[in-house]
Amino acid sequence: MIWRRPRNVRTRLTVWYVAVLAGILLLYGGGISAVFLLQARTQLDHHAVEQLETVEGFLHFRPDGTLLLRSDYHDHPYPLTEQGRFIEVLAENGSVLFRNESLGNRSLGGAPASGEGVNSYSPRSVRLPGGPRVRIVSRRHAIGGRPTLIRLALDEEKLW
Repeated sequence: MIWRRPRNVRTRLTVWYVAVLAGILLLYGGGISAVFLLQARTQLDHHAVEQLETVEGFLHFRPDGTLLLRSDYHDHPYPLTEQGRFIEVLAENGSVLFRNESLGNRSLGGAPASGEGVNSYSPRSVRLPGGPRVRIVSRRHAIGGRPTLIRLALDEEKLW
């Protein structure tokens, strides 16, 4: 079927008005979605920073040199594995000192980038290998006098 240009002026104006209104509604919907996504991501970053600050106080080295997260850290009605929270602590040289069970053998970004988490929190989004899209916040912190890089990630899939 070949679309033909309407001959009636009323029909042409109606089609033009409908096309303009549809374009305006698409721009409005896209703009609102973008603003909502940015606000939700900002809230997720804020929540991740709060969680990271809490984790900093609950990490400690045992006498044998292994790093542990105190068991009383978790005070939420859902198990840690269901919350989409991933924690990784790296030494200055990039070796892994701690990973929580939810993260398993996966990494939250490999070796530390230069300047990552130095003067403030460094947020970014990545997709875990074989897993969900996460929002990572990292910060340098001394645990028991040892410099470390703490990375905490929260599941970002619900935002999308």
